[in-house]
Amino acid sequence: MRDGQDGRAGSGHAAFGVVGAGRIGGMLAGLARAQGHTVHLGGRQGPTCHVEDHGPVVVCTRNDALRDVVARTPPTRRRDLVFVQNGVLAPLLLQLGVPDATVGVLYVAVSARGDTPVPGAPSVFGGPHGATVAGVLAAGGVAAREARDSRDLREQVGTKWVWICATGVLGDALKVSVGELIERHEADLRALCAELAPVLAAHPDTDAPADLADQVVAYSRSVAHYRTAVKEWEWRDGAMLRAAALNGVAVPGYRAWLHRAGFGPAADAVR
Repeated sequence: MRDGQDGRAGSGHAAFGVVGAGRIGGMLAGLARAQGHTVHLGGRQGPTCHVEDHGPVVVCTRNDALRDVVARTPPTRRRDLVFVQNGVLAPLLLQLGVPDATVGVLYVAVSARGDTPVPGAPSVFGGPHGATVAGVLAAGGVAAREARDSRDLREQVGTKWVWICATGVLGDALKVSVGELIERHEADLRALCAELAPVLAAHPDTDAPADLADQVVAYSRSVAHYRTAVKEWEWRDGAMLRAAALNGVAVPGYRAWLHRAGFGPAADAVR
């Protein structure tokens, strides 16, 4: 479906594509539409975008749907894909033949579809459409920027990965919101950041910024209302444990929190 039109535009038409109409996809489509962009919404079946168009196609599905999304995207448009999923996507994107696609690290919370977005740190985008997508967010009042270089993007991917894993397991184990976590257990959060930083440093697709814990704490304060949890195991906590094991990094504190949160068997299976 293309907003405001029933069919196709002429060759070379620029459109802002969105695949996945959930919380994040709805936010991006709304912001782009409000700024006068022609928005193409890709569904769960059929092509994700029109072959004759150009412009970013932001993929807002779950990680497990990415293979299908790439397969349904015309080969000539795959470089236009923009991936905003959490976790380290680079190995999968290389496998799918889109290693140079745009990757975005979102630092914004949308509690339910249609809710006002709550931005934290600036979201960061790297790749062919990084500047365009960051510009749409920034113009809509959601702080965003283009990555300065590949290291900057790797640091942001790593920081968000640690934030998800650390606040998720602590939130599950302690049954608290992110704000309550910072108020009562900031030391525990910082300890997890310190323990997981070597995993980022050893991973070929992430880096650990010197101020990792400060960034994690600062973003947590900006989304204090949010309640995090351990989920999408294969892409988040499971992936963190596998990376730690592969690179010989001991993470006993992280494993202990996973046990306390009820994920002991899954954690013990990764050695």
